[in-house]
Amino acid sequence: MESSISDPYHLATYSAPPGVLPSSPPVTTTFTSVPGEGEGWVTATVQGDGIHIIELTSLQPVASHTLGPSTFFSAPAVTVIVSTKDPGGAVVRKRKTYAAIAPNESSSQLQSQELWSWENEISSTIAPSIPKKESMTVPHDIRELLPSPTGEILVAVSSTGRQSSINTASDILVASLDKPAEQCEVLQSWIFPQRQVTFLRSKHSSGTCAIVHLVRISNAYQLNVDLCEGTGLFTHNCVIAVPGPREVRAFYLILLRIYSRKLLSIKSVRRPWDSRGTFPVSVRTDQVTPTHKLTKSPIGPEDDWQYYRISPPDPDSSKTFSSSPIMRPVGQPISMVSSSSGISPLPVSSSRVLIASTSASSSPSTSGTSRKLSLDLQLWDVKYGVPIAVFSAGLPSGSSISDLKGQATPALPRLKLTAATSGHAILTILPPAPPTLSVPASGSKKRSSTSAKKREQCSILVIPYHVVKTSTLVEVMRSRMSNPAIGAIPTSRPAISATEASAQQRRIALLDIMRASSKDKSDSASAAVDAFWKWCDAESLLQRKAKTTEPVEPNRSKTSLPRSFVVAIVAILAQVPPSIEAWTIWRPIMEYLLVQRHALTNNILGTQGGVVRLLIEQSDWLLVRRCFQILPDLSEDEAMRTLRIVVDASLMKKKSKQSEAMDVDTSTSQNLPSWAIMPSLSEFLPIVISYPLTEAYLRPAIRAHFNDVEALLPIFNLFIKRWQKGADFDWLEAKPLIRFDRYGRKVEYAESSSEKKGQIEEGDDQNGNVDKPPRSLEETLNVFSVLKTANNKAPLETTLAFLEVMLDASFLDLVQHPKGKKIISSFEELIKPELDLTVVLGGLRGLLEPFSRIQKPISKTENETTPEESVAKKHARDTNAVVKIYQVEELEL
Repeated sequence: MESSISDPYHLATYSAPPGVLPSSPPVTTTFTSVPGEGEGWVTATVQGDGIHIIELTSLQPVASHTLGPSTFFSAPAVTVIVSTKDPGGAVVRKRKTYAAIAPNESSSQLQSQELWSWENEISSTIAPSIPKKESMTVPHDIRELLPSPTGEILVAVSSTGRQSSINTASDILVASLDKPAEQCEVLQSWIFPQRQVTFLRSKHSSGTCAIVHLVRISNAYQLNVDLCEGTGLFTHNCVIAVPGPREVRAFYLILLRIYSRKLLSIKSVRRPWDSRGTFPVSVRTDQVTPTHKLTKSPIGPEDDWQYYRISPPDPDSSKTFSSSPIMRPVGQPISMVSSSSGISPLPVSSSRVLIASTSASSSPSTSGTSRKLSLDLQLWDVKYGVPIAVFSAGLPSGSSISDLKGQATPALPRLKLTAATSGHAILTILPPAPPTLSVPASGSKKRSSTSAKKREQCSILVIPYHVVKTSTLVEVMRSRMSNPAIGAIPTSRPAISATEASAQQRRIALLDIMRASSKDKSDSASAAVDAFWKWCDAESLLQRKAKTTEPVEPNRSKTSLPRSFVVAIVAILAQVPPSIEAWTIWRPIMEYLLVQRHALTNNILGTQGGVVRLLIEQSDWLLVRRCFQILPDLSEDEAMRTLRIVVDASLMKKKSKQSEAMDVDTSTSQNLPSWAIMPSLSEFLPIVISYPLTEAYLRPAIRAHFNDVEALLPIFNLFIKRWQKGADFDWLEAKPLIRFDRYGRKVEYAESSSEKKGQIEEGDDQNGNVDKPPRSLEETLNVFSVLKTANNKAPLETTLAFLEVMLDASFLDLVQHPKGKKIISSFEELIKPELDLTVVLGGLRGLLEPFSRIQKPISKTENETTPEESVAKKHARDTNAVVKIYQVEELEL
């Protein structure tokens, strides 16, 4: 078994706002491990948008806190798990998200900063909730938020070295530390469990976590280490001097997981004539063979990395905390080439580092020579300075920086790796850094002046990798350290096993059969689909045998189908002619990939189009509805485009004199398959509202697709009619429609419009069309429901937020249209009684407030005091009440 890097898969894509300064990344990510609830959550902080939490296992959104285009953050948001007890004594786990809101003035002028938090219980539903927002004030600026390993304490760190601890259960500021010295600049901060930092262990030290800051004071670098107790109080502090060359032009630090060996990596740029006595083991660029997929060698003589171990100066000094630890070199130094955008390293073990970089390659085209960027991933053994795994992949196709034409010096994107699980890393791909501009006095002016610029895409990828404790390459390196050929980059990927090679050949043969039959409506298409089901049966059988004979490898992807294989299948399905007869043959494969495997994303084909558009072209509205409940990457533009198609169909049905062709209850529509029947607006609207949509991007999408009032009237009339009938929005509920077997084929269908559920015989659908019958008893027994939705309804807060954005985006058009004015008048009549009641209650508040204050002391028992004390207190209360009543009357006069 060898160390390896697998195919990255897409997690999310966000638009980078143009008003972000170069020092503030437009998108940042943090990771929260969730015991018992999958692998964990990825918290994405999007400048000018909000905070989005995504589950790493299912790629489904957990929560979205959208704050608007004028909200910016000074630090990446973090999510912690807080355990509390309800009144019955049961333990309740809650998810709590913290965000540092960036003010307009610079951080050096800040005396305090706001910290916002959202809290809600952890539930099994994937629909995002809108919890109540709380805020608190921290007595300094916030550069970084560091949650403790247990989640009980949150440490807010400033840019000048000040830090504060917050109790996450009560949101109480526990303690604060002033900055250590003048002219102090914090470059990076980490937090570790105290038991993992061995040089801090002593009978005099106490605490649950250690906070490490890399600071710069007057061109000198040092590590400040503070211990924090479980209550949030800071205890001991020690300072570790960082050794460096004579001329330090750049500095970078990595803390490789502090377990027993305390390895530090310090990267410093030296002058070429600065000799230190030791030279890095490296391979020149000209030694890389042309057959290697990387077009640029990742190692060279420009930058050198030195690795240090933190240890006490002598064995006896470890008994006392006051002794200053020192940093000693360990291992072999290696050299890395730095590009214009830099490389992003991530420690994955005590001596292994995952490195992400980009390289540009030239390729001929019809218009000349074009350059494309590729993503290069490498696993390095830093102890011996050798790579042990190399992987190259293309950048996301939807990114605006992936295709560069005619640029002599292309601007490379910025990369940022974030640690996740022991076998996954989060990679954030950001646009190239904008040119340095003068920072205005007010941050709001800066953002407004750049609001007209184009928004670029920021992608978040998940990188699966596997690291073994010992490597064959490292063992050879130990015995042949003097041989420079051992340190060369491998010219090919690690050899695959015979089983994997055989599986690849079977997949290639299957794809060839499917491609040849994709444009045929005859029996050859059915034969290709049958070949796919036989291949699935064979793969399932091989996997069951492998589980009994081979040990299960950790950190493997749960989807057995390779991503490249799924992309090839979807590309074949995209070539199927848009007809009911042809799609009836091929659609079970799409059901299988979408419903059971969850192997699809909407942008899996890149520039060729989304999965939702493909299904709309094939009139497969049943799977379109499933996409809104399963796919995690539907854009607001795609959602509004689909909703507009449904609205146009409802308008055509209303205007047409012969509505049988569009009515789902007519005999003509009964001749169509159940999956081809277009849902009504009242059925499809709650599905769209339930999907997590960002208000900042929803507003321009509404203006783009609903640019006429006639298309808006059916949606607003639907809200008004339900509201006038006294409905409490329970009608916005998605109901179960269909059931599938393990191959994605329909077994049961329920007509949603009539709310009647009918059981269908095996092999037949509601219209008598014959589907592929089950071929085994296991297939019949493995029936599952697509939509587990006893409570899958559009939340009231989400519904009102959607209605508010839609009114805001179309208000000017409604005012200028006669029917639009009636819509606005109808909403005004609906809310007028509540507004009048609010005015009346507001007038009574001044009279009733003194009375309510009198009633609170009366509710207490009078047995606790003597009769004389009760009379004296009653007299004082009555006198105070009379005085307050006169004060209220004076205010009104």
